[in-house]
Order: sequence, then C-alpha cells, then structure tokens
Amino acid sequence: MGQMTLGIMWGVQRPKGLHLYDDNAEDGGVAEEYARHDRRKITEAGIPDDDEDRTVIGMWVAVGASGKRGVPSLNAPVALDALATTKPYAAALPKAQERWARFAKWLHEERAILLPEPRLWLVPVEIA
Repeated sequence: MGQMTLGIMWGVQRPKGLHLYDDNAEDGGVAEEYARHDRRKITEAGIPDDDEDRTVIGMWVAVGASGKRGVPSLNAPVALDALATTKPYAAALPKAQERWARFAKWLHEERAILLPEPRLWLVPVEIA
C-alpha cells in the first residue's frame, strides 16, 4: 500500500455496478474504455478516477502530497466554498468540470448511464 493523503474530486458517488477499472468488476472498466476512445484528446488528467474506497468517481481538482495526474498539490488550507476563487485551485476546478462533463456525456451515449449532478468531494486517495 502506498502513501495515503486527501484529495478534492469533482464527481459523483459511484453508481452501483459501475466500475472504472478491469480489476474491479465484470463490466470491462469504463475508464479504460473511455481512455481508448480518442487518445489524441484525452490526457491522463482527463481520465476519471476513484477514491481509495471506490465510493466516489470523478476528476481530480487537487491532491495532497505533491498532486496527482497534473493537478495542483493540496498543500494549503482552502475553504471548499472558496475553491473556485483560490489559487492554484481556481484554475483546476473548471478543467475538472469540463473533463467530467465530457466523460458523463460519453458514458450516457455509449453505455446509456445517466449520472447524477456532480459536486466537490473530499476523499482519501493512495499515491505513490
């Protein structure tokens, strides 16, 4: 097990039966399928991820202990309701929202899965 830290994610509580990676379940892993659908447009930061307990899926806004997938490190206190106006998180939030919107649209079109409205989550995450 790697180092544990906290991260801020823009996403939703994972719907029952939806799994992001092959080793999690029988549905083939939607994150990997999504990453393959157009590699030219999707960077690592644009691939959805999940928290340590796999209860939340989404896009990272900030992650402690030097960041993850190119998002800012969560190394300064920030009020969650001020995230959108606090540097460096202010730039990361709209990117996560845009990436999530593209993923949610693809998931609805390709798998007929309609996700609930996303929101900010403070979640445990394993890094390194």
